[in-house]
Amino acid sequence: MDNNKCLQLNENPIQFDPASVSKTTNVFYDEITEQIITVHSGEMTEIIITSSSCCKENMIFKLEDRGPVSSIKMSLDCKILTMMRTSLSVELMDIKDNSLQSPYFLYCKFKNAKLLGFIWTGNNEILLISDKGVELYQVEGQRPKQRIIFSKSINIHVNWFIYSNHTKILLLSINSFGDFQPLHITPGNITKLTKLEVDLNISSNIPHQSISERNIILTPVYNILRILVLPTSHSQNEIIVFTLNKMMAFKKSHILKLTHIGKLLINIVDNLIVVHYQHTKSSSVFDIYMEAAKEDNISQYLPILDDLSIQRTVTKEGGSNYMCDLYSSICISFQPNIIIDAKLGYLWHLKLNLTAVSKIIRNKCSLIDFLLLRPKSKDATMQALQNMIVHKSSDLIEIGNVFDHLNIVYKKHLNYHIMNSTPLSNDYMIVADSLRCKVVIEQLDVYKHVFVKLVDQLENTKDPL
Repeated sequence: MDNNKCLQLNENPIQFDPASVSKTTNVFYDEITEQIITVHSGEMTEIIITSSSCCKENMIFKLEDRGPVSSIKMSLDCKILTMMRTSLSVELMDIKDNSLQSPYFLYCKFKNAKLLGFIWTGNNEILLISDKGVELYQVEGQRPKQRIIFSKSINIHVNWFIYSNHTKILLLSINSFGDFQPLHITPGNITKLTKLEVDLNISSNIPHQSISERNIILTPVYNILRILVLPTSHSQNEIIVFTLNKMMAFKKSHILKLTHIGKLLINIVDNLIVVHYQHTKSSSVFDIYMEAAKEDNISQYLPILDDLSIQRTVTKEGGSNYMCDLYSSICISFQPNIIIDAKLGYLWHLKLNLTAVSKIIRNKCSLIDFLLLRPKSKDATMQALQNMIVHKSSDLIEIGNVFDHLNIVYKKHLNYHIMNSTPLSNDYMIVADSLRCKVVIEQLDVYKHVFVKLVDQLENTKDPL
């Protein structure tokens, strides 16, 4: 692995049977269960379920070919295989002794409804989304006679939908002009939240401009749900971020200024928003917890890291090496940090290399602020301090400013524990979101990892008597 690359892919990608041009092999990815489901069509349909975690074995099922599959998922407890072949119904099959049982079906209650998709919101709860609304059901499978119990429905026009399993928030597009209805899904219930209106800044030069699900990313960043609105035209160069507040309403909070235009892919890595530009084959990194200029009380961000590239060589059958084009239109990104090449049959996890980042961010105060916001960054932070003090890469003024930043974080750490009347923990991981920083540098850390090394260096450089 190249240690000079800030963005890296894991060494051992998950492999699966690639999709075929003839459509006899289709590949699906479920962000909730983190499973790749490969469907081979023919006289018999073969279904291979691969976990994005290397520790789980594949599940393989065979059944009669009853037509093409447009969507397929496992229930959250992996006891029911669910698929959609038409826009009329969902097909469910219990899994017993590693084999599929006879199918049973779930139909929309709304008259003349066109089924858009389905979501497992709990181990035995499934949500149907149609163009006429949403319907929540309880599924009692794994018994001699399966039962499907209706829980609740909401009648509303739906163009398309996107779901966050992290917060159980369903975002419905209710027209093509940027109006959304968020719903909160809880066991047996559906609650409407405040509607969201996204201003598309429609240009008179671009006819029929609208917002599609390709323009919307619904994902947690720093453990708070955000909506990322990607540009709706190639001439726009910013991403608008809406944040779910404590009142369960989405409010415009950040604007990310892009350095390139064109088609984008998005990942979230260590709470960083990573933007991949397919046209320039490069990536930018944004951190919405760093300081930024404000306009109309909205934080305006430039990338903290820019013009990065991701490269990966894979070994094909026969031993030949192949350089993957991870910025091609074939590759797809899923949240938080998944990149899939369906044609080659590889799934990677995108990672951040803090050692390489430390070499790129020149402003030491910005670097320390950046590192303190990253989990597992204590070693990289101490190395940065060593370089500044022991290896004399910074002057005294810059070192003083850096320690001011460290002390502010440490003071917040102390105040948090005093207010909560809890003893100080040796664990530097901070759970409280209000503290933001994931790492706290204490006096003992600086003494052991910086000052002791500085004294050793001074001792070694003394002239012998």
